[in-house]
Amino acid sequence: MVPFLDRSSLAARFLRVAQCSFCNLVAAVLLTTNLIAQKTIRVPADVPTIQGAINMAVNGDVVIVSSGTYPENIDFTGKAITVKGAGAAGATIIDGGAQASVVTFDSGETRNSVLSNLTLQNGAPTTLPEAGGVYINGSSPTIQNNIIQNNLECGIGIYSGAPLVQGNLIQNTTHGILEGCVAKTGSALGYPGQGAGIFMTGYSHDGQQAQFIGNVIQGNKSTNVSPAGMYLADAGAPLVKNNIITKNYSEQTSALDIRGDVAPLIIQNLIYQNAVDQSQVEFPAAFETSAVSVVPSGGVFRD
Repeated sequence: MVPFLDRSSLAARFLRVAQCSFCNLVAAVLLTTNLIAQKTIRVPADVPTIQGAINMAVNGDVVIVSSGTYPENIDFTGKAITVKGAGAAGATIIDGGAQASVVTFDSGETRNSVLSNLTLQNGAPTTLPEAGGVYINGSSPTIQNNIIQNNLECGIGIYSGAPLVQGNLIQNTTHGILEGCVAKTGSALGYPGQGAGIFMTGYSHDGQQAQFIGNVIQGNKSTNVSPAGMYLADAGAPLVKNNIITKNYSEQTSALDIRGDVAPLIIQNLIYQNAVDQSQVEFPAAFETSAVSVVPSGGVFRD
C-alpha cells in the first residue's frame, strides 16, 4: 500500500531534491572553473613564445617551457602564475639579447608568481634603476632554482619588495657599464651604482621580508667601488641563509655589503675567495641605524 503524502510533505520532499540538485550543480561548476583556471600552457607546443603564454595565462596557470633558447624579455604583468623550464635550469634558456631585463616583476606580483628551472642570460637594463637579469620593483615573487648569468649590471635588482630567492646560481654579472643598479631618484639611499650579483633597497609593503636562501653567488665583477656579491641597503629585515658567496671581485667590498636602515638575519653562509682591495664583508658603522644578527656557523672566511 502506497502511503498517503499530503501537499506539505510533497513540497518538502521536492524542496530537498531541488536543493540537492542545486548543490551538485554548484559543485560541478566550481570544479570545472577550478580545472579551467589551473590549466597548463606549453611553449612552444601551444604558444610559440613565453611572453605569448604569459599573456594568455590567468592566475593559477602553469607555463612549461621546453628545452631550447628563447630570445625574449618577459614581463609577468602582475599574474600569479608559474613559468618554469621543462627540465633542469640549464636546458631552457631565455636570452635577453642585451635589449632589456630578461625578466620583469613590477606589477605587484606576490610569492604566487613563480619563476623556476630556467637560465636567464645576456640581459641589460635600458634605464636606471633596473637590472640585467631579474628586475623586481614593488613586487614579491618567487625566484627558484634558476641560473642567472652573463648579465650586465645586477643579476637580480630589487626595489621595494619581499621576494623569495632560493636555490639559484647567480654568476658572471658584469657591473659598471651603466653605473649599476642605482636607487630611485629621491630615495633616502645615497649609494649610487651598487651591487652586481644581488642588489636590494626599499621596504616591503605586504608585511613580508625578503628571503635569500641556498643561492650560489659567484664570479661577479664590479668595475668600481660597488659590491660584487650582494648589497642590502634600507631593506627591512631580510633573511640571508645558507648561501655561498665566492670568487667575486670589487675594488671595495667583494662579497656582502650592508648599509643604512636594514636589520638582516645572516645564518650559516659560506663566504670565501673573493678578490678585493679592501674587505669581503662590510657591516654598518656604529652611527648607522641597522641591527645585524649574524649566526656564523658554517663559516665566514677571509682570504
